[in-house]
Amino acid sequence: MSDAPGASDATPVDGVKRLEALSGPGPTANACPYCRFPVKGGTPAVTCPSCGALHHADCWQENGGCAVVGCSNGPATAGSTMANVGPPLPIDPRTARPPARSRVGIYVLAGGVAAVLLLGAATALVVASKTPKANTVTRVVSEPTGESAATLTAAEQAEREHEEREQQRNSSPQGAVEAVKQHWDDIASGNLGGAYETCTAASCEAEPVWLSNERREHIESVTDRRFELVPGGNASEATVRVASLRTVARESGCKTWTGTYTMIKEAGAWRISEVHLTPGAC
Repeated sequence: MSDAPGASDATPVDGVKRLEALSGPGPTANACPYCRFPVKGGTPAVTCPSCGALHHADCWQENGGCAVVGCSNGPATAGSTMANVGPPLPIDPRTARPPARSRVGIYVLAGGVAAVLLLGAATALVVASKTPKANTVTRVVSEPTGESAATLTAAEQAEREHEEREQQRNSSPQGAVEAVKQHWDDIASGNLGGAYETCTAASCEAEPVWLSNERREHIESVTDRRFELVPGGNASEATVRVASLRTVARESGCKTWTGTYTMIKEAGAWRISEVHLTPGAC
């Protein structure tokens, strides 16, 4: 067996010739059968004892023997000789090349990763296409209309009570009594505009005149209020008797009142049509 050109034979070790570093920086006539790169001068090399193929020392070690297909000193039979090859000779840094890697392993790994990704994407598409779409149900949740009295301000609560009394008094002759009560509630709270709405123009004069007179009288308190429905009324006309009523005004002082209110239903609401009250001393 002849050695590769430019290489000097090393002492045989278990039938494997080990070459010293090839002399000269140029490539030899042979290429390494494992990595297919030329074996350059100054690079540690091993020549196969069976076929004479020249290998890089690290390629020989990585492959586990000769890389020539069909060689009897291939990876399956070269295990005993690899242990005696010894470490590679020092590498000249000027001509050093990266260590050979198993390209087959890299390709297999990359192919496996790609296959897993494609399989996952295909599975997701199949599942999505076979999964029935759930019917979309739109629920309209209505907000509760009722409010707790605790959440209302005093003014809101008073307004609500006023509306409730309005509804009650407009539904029957008893509503005429509620209208009179509301009239005096508004006077007591200083809501003179609301009190005037319970009157007709005939009973309370023109609004500016009535408001001016009431502000001058300036009723400070209204107590002992008791009003009764006089029998004989109907759905559009009724009489309310003042059983007791006591007022204290800045202008005229303390007075008690007795008499009646004639009530009519106007525009769907009970209003004061005539006033027949007699004042008395407290």
